[in-house]
Amino acid sequence: MSETLRYIINEKGQQTDVIVPINYWKKIISETPLINKKALQKKDMQKYIGKIKISVDPLEYQNKVRNEWK
Repeated sequence: MSETLRYIINEKGQQTDVIVPINYWKKIISETPLINKKALQKKDMQKYIGKIKISVDPLEYQNKVRNEWK
């Protein structure tokens, strides 16, 4: 597919963004597994299902970690 991409260049002459023709964008979206909504189905998520065992109270841990940001 021969599509013309247009680049946006900042004041330093660096490419910062690209303008993609809509038909080319739709083709990219349809062919990209991470964007394709059918790609991540329930059966694919089974490997991430489970639970963790922790020895501390989750809220105490959360407060402790957040206090480290201060």
